[in-house]
Amino acid sequence: MMDTAFSLLAAFVLAAAMTIYITHSKKNKWRHQQTVIEHLLQLKTVIAFTQKHRGMCAAYIQGDGKALSTLTSINSTLEPIIDKLDGDPFMAQQGRWMGYLDHWRRLSKQCTQLDLATSFTQHTNLITNLLYLFEDIAEQRSFDKKSFKGTFASAALWQDLPFTAEFIGQSRAVGVAIVARGVCTQVDKVKLGYLDTKIAQLSTKVFNYLERNGCQQTQLINLAKISCHNFTSLLQKNSLR
Repeated sequence: MMDTAFSLLAAFVLAAAMTIYITHSKKNKWRHQQTVIEHLLQLKTVIAFTQKHRGMCAAYIQGDGKALSTLTSINSTLEPIIDKLDGDPFMAQQGRWMGYLDHWRRLSKQCTQLDLATSFTQHTNLITNLLYLFEDIAEQRSFDKKSFKGTFASAALWQDLPFTAEFIGQSRAVGVAIVARGVCTQVDKVKLGYLDTKIAQLSTKVFNYLERNGCQQTQLINLAKISCHNFTSLLQKNSLR
């Protein structure tokens, strides 16, 4: 489901590049927009793999030794993407990005030595910081209402959709830990219940907005709605056991 949500986000980011209104006198702005879109896509990838890292850390801490090789693979995948972003002058000036780099470099080295709660909190803080950076870049640097038609001028795309994916990611991390441990505690049930509520609230808001504004990605939206419904139904089932 998180993959579907981020696929939807990526589809809209790419579609945004095709809908920016340009004239010959705005070529510089178009180049600027292209650069920003590249930043957003790369940042989206960093967020997704950091979320996956959180889940695999949870599995490893709960006794799944096989998760260690996945953690190594994630680190190898993230390294060149992070290096590319870090080499960009604009990103190097962003406090949130520098904060992520500092935190990630420390966490990635010691994550297997942490307890479950600390690992989850540290990863979630990292991801939340990136989500706010994603929103800052999208709303303040480039994507204002004059740049887009309808759908793309809303915080539903830059804020609500990414945070929906993040809450899905959190629930998956909790689920991975439950599977590795073999027990669903009362604390787990409370977390899943909270996450179920947040996912339902934000996803409904996003889907309603997209449908009202005539988004052309109908098939993808319908797939995401079905996946989201199935996922929240699973959360409700497990949180009520």
